[in-house]
Amino acid sequence: MDRQFRPLAPATGATPTATSTSPANSSRQSNRRRSIVKVACRTCQQKKAKCSGDRPSCTSCVETGISCHYDVEVGESSRYSSLKRKYGKLELEVEQFQELYRTLREQTERDASDILKRIRTTPDAIKVLHMVKQANYLLPNSVGAETNEQTQRLETVERDALRSSHLKVPAHPWTMVTEDGLVSSLISDFFCWDHNLLYSFVDKETFLKEMREGDPQNAIVCSPLLVNAICAERSVCLLAYALNCFTHSPSQFSSPHSKLAECITGKDTREAFFDEAKKLLDMEDGSECLSTVLGLAVLLVYAMYTGRDRLGSVYRYMAFDMLKRLKLEERFRSLGDTEAEMVGRRIISKALWGLHLLDTMISYGFLQPPILPPPGIPRPPLSKFETSSLEAGDHIDLFGHKFGKESPQPPQTPGIADSAYDLCASQFKIMKFNETRDYDSGSDEDISKRNELYRKLMEWKGTIPKMYKITEHVTPHTVALHSQINEVAVSILRPLPSNTWFEDLDGGSTIKDLCIIHAISSIEGAEKCIKIWSPEHYACAFFSAPYNAALHLTPWLNDERTHGPFTQACNMLSVNLPTFPVIGTMLRGIYALVWTLKQNVPDSSRPYFQNLDAPGETVKDVPLSLFLPQFQEVRGRLAGGPNNNNELSGQLGNLISRWNALTIL
Repeated sequence: MDRQFRPLAPATGATPTATSTSPANSSRQSNRRRSIVKVACRTCQQKKAKCSGDRPSCTSCVETGISCHYDVEVGESSRYSSLKRKYGKLELEVEQFQELYRTLREQTERDASDILKRIRTTPDAIKVLHMVKQANYLLPNSVGAETNEQTQRLETVERDALRSSHLKVPAHPWTMVTEDGLVSSLISDFFCWDHNLLYSFVDKETFLKEMREGDPQNAIVCSPLLVNAICAERSVCLLAYALNCFTHSPSQFSSPHSKLAECITGKDTREAFFDEAKKLLDMEDGSECLSTVLGLAVLLVYAMYTGRDRLGSVYRYMAFDMLKRLKLEERFRSLGDTEAEMVGRRIISKALWGLHLLDTMISYGFLQPPILPPPGIPRPPLSKFETSSLEAGDHIDLFGHKFGKESPQPPQTPGIADSAYDLCASQFKIMKFNETRDYDSGSDEDISKRNELYRKLMEWKGTIPKMYKITEHVTPHTVALHSQINEVAVSILRPLPSNTWFEDLDGGSTIKDLCIIHAISSIEGAEKCIKIWSPEHYACAFFSAPYNAALHLTPWLNDERTHGPFTQACNMLSVNLPTFPVIGTMLRGIYALVWTLKQNVPDSSRPYFQNLDAPGETVKDVPLSLFLPQFQEVRGRLAGGPNNNNELSGQLGNLISRWNALTIL
């Protein structure tokens, strides 16, 4: 029997697209199913909402406009991993605090008190622990002193240093490196020799007052960073001398008393101060204040003394960037006429004008215009006693009294920084002119403009007080000013061809003759200083004069007039070689420049260029401040290609490297 079935109709509303699944759709659905967020953000957890897991903000938080926070770090797969990490971190902190507690128990009462003071002034106590651990040799009375005999010898050095120091200041809480004697000796030397010009940005009265009060939190000028930077710099600048009861290696260089201390401990006191300064800078974590700017400026000079020019450049830009953000000129104008506000105005004025002076001196070495323009505020005022001393032509001593037989050396020249500021303003204009002039070097317009600049400089030189002139008074500061005048003059003359006729106050001379005259003048000034003060106190201002003069004479060594002065300059540099090993590199650089310019070293100066090899020394990062004159011959020898001139024109290390490669000496 046949059975008939009803025909089946397709399902209503169904479409092939709805019922069929393409491979792509299947893949997308599969991916959506596999996308599982293991850890939701804190907000989604609280709302029990679905979290996309996106970092740094999930989709839900972005849409609602609220901040998104995760309890689990990137890369951690679960909350358990996060808790394990946090537990390990807390466990480490507990161990570190226990170690800090043990360290405090093991210290003497005074040393423990110093550590507690440091903890109070530092947000992170663990950083203090690291400092103490890395510097366990720094305190003569702390754990780490090898023997009682060593401690006694250190105490002898301390007593001798304190007794001979002109300024007595406390080491603590400013530094953990050493005690009062060594610090007092270094601070005294700083204000005796370099403060009048190179470091005029430090207000001496306020610095000493705050250092003796011992309150870093309320200090404006003095700070642990600045104190350690000063001590590191002075440890480099002073040539060591031996006391009868101690012997030491002449190959090391540092300050007299710190030298003796490091002979006993076997530690480099200079680097110890520098290391603590670096740690203190790190602990400040970018906090902006005037004392940090001043500390960075001193560290800049220290880095250049020790041949770490790239590090010095970092300190330089850090200091000047922070100085810009501090807006001290606005602060200066907002201060009134009360006694406290007048002190504040003096501090700011000294800082801004002094830093401009330092920047100008450094920029001369870089052959670049200064970063800091002349400040737009009045210069630091002289005290009544300084004004009367200047009018009477009297020098003053370290304590601000009239200089006498019993006064500490050297005599201080009142107001000489003001003349240095005048030179800085001139040098700023000249270096800007050299960089931006819109006509060719050696053209009639160029010669006319330089004639005008040179004439004004010589006229200004004739107006400075007699006591600033080395023909009247020879002091470290008058010699430094004399050298600066010659360097500004050479900045005007150097870009012109050597045979260019140049009008001056005496009638006229060629550029070559004038450059030789100014170089010889700087050498003679430095030589006068050497006859009065021994090289153990020499700083940058002293050996930079003969070095710059030697470089200025190098292109004309075929002229017999240059032989004697060139030899004198090399002799003065070589005297400082035990104190500043970088001078060996400077002398090799001079010899390399002589070779590059196809000149011959005078026979009388050859001994100063012998035995200067430094095995294993890297000369690629020689301080850029040890500049080379921008002669075309030098550029051609240095440059590996047409794009390298700007980079290589100031790098002494590249010239020495290429010269060494030819095994010329």
